[in-house]
Amino acid sequence: MSRTRLLVILILILSAFLAAALYPSEKKRIRKVISGCREALAREDLEGIMEHLSFSFSSEYGGGYLQTKKRAELMFRRFDGFEVTADVMNIIIDRDRAEADLKVLVTARQGSEPVHLAGDAMGPDDIRLFLEKSPYDWKIIGIERTGQADY
Repeated sequence: MSRTRLLVILILILSAFLAAALYPSEKKRIRKVISGCREALAREDLEGIMEHLSFSFSSEYGGGYLQTKKRAELMFRRFDGFEVTADVMNIIIDRDRAEADLKVLVTARQGSEPVHLAGDAMGPDDIRLFLEKSPYDWKIIGIERTGQADY
């Protein structure tokens, strides 16, 4: 009887540990969204980028979801060979809203010339993403450039 109880307790502890270790946290889910956007941009995959944006997306440049999609289409026609570095510096979550601070460097080629789309030769730009939790995932609802990183 004592061995059975010990075995049951051990199984419960082990299953709780596995559930905590394998179930992704909200921060991991947000990092997955950022990583998905970064990879989609590097592949020039417009739909891959747009799947992470909310239909209520807006940017400091005055664009909503459809305007951002059109700008991305034009950017993919104009530039090639995107290279993206996006380092997550901080994530703050408040219920169903979140902010993520990033250091972002995006380079591409226009013909044979390299072009910096975010950041420059001195370093990356500081970018803040605003996210909202949807029923299934986190979606980006806004973006603002907060400055250029000091190096």
